[in-house]
Amino acid sequence: MINLAKTFGDRAQSISVDSNSRPRGENPIEVNIDTLDQLFNTMDPSPFHERDLDCSAEEFIVSWAREYPLHEPVRLIVHLKACPPGMDAQAVIERAVHNYFGYKTGLNQREFSQLLREGRISLLIGLSFLTLCLSAGEFVVNHDVPGGMVMRESLTIGGWVAMWYPLEIYLYRWWPLRRTGRIFRKLSEMPVEVRCSDVLAPVKVPEQDAAGFGGQRNRTPKGISVQPQPMDFIKQ
Repeated sequence: MINLAKTFGDRAQSISVDSNSRPRGENPIEVNIDTLDQLFNTMDPSPFHERDLDCSAEEFIVSWAREYPLHEPVRLIVHLKACPPGMDAQAVIERAVHNYFGYKTGLNQREFSQLLREGRISLLIGLSFLTLCLSAGEFVVNHDVPGGMVMRESLTIGGWVAMWYPLEIYLYRWWPLRRTGRIFRKLSEMPVEVRCSDVLAPVKVPEQDAAGFGGQRNRTPKGISVQPQPMDFIKQ
């Protein structure tokens, strides 16, 4: 048994990984919450299955998914302290998690496409500018312009500097974005398991208390007698 701890919101979450209690090759991501609302963004008025996840919950789940190898499956295990009555918490949470990370997958794909489009445009601009700089450098040298060698070197450096941004995109920026998209896709398809510790029961108000709420506020409790007290009036 390996016990890990991470911070989820303002609470310390304990993560237990037991290699003997899970399917082989399936990595668990465990989240402990008290109520169902803690998993979702409370500012989102949509139904549960369409709500965004809470920022802390999303960061927690994604950070643990990054810890595991990309090709290995993961399973989300939600430890819910109190399940709301009359609601299938398993179905609600599973659908909400899949919908949310499916939405994040679509956003990532659009962002990746936009990055490649930006890379193609910047590469075209960079190559054009580099060609112009190299041609201008050769021109000043061939025509014996004073300081031609210095001008050619400066133009060459400037041309290659213009190539840095497209090279940055194609060498460094695309693959982290691609990896994040694959993680989102894996999370949108992962099995979700909800373990409830208890079920909230509806609160029942006793009949005598309910009657008190009906307006009989001056009713004398049983077993208590109230004797009228004489009152003295002071004459002026």
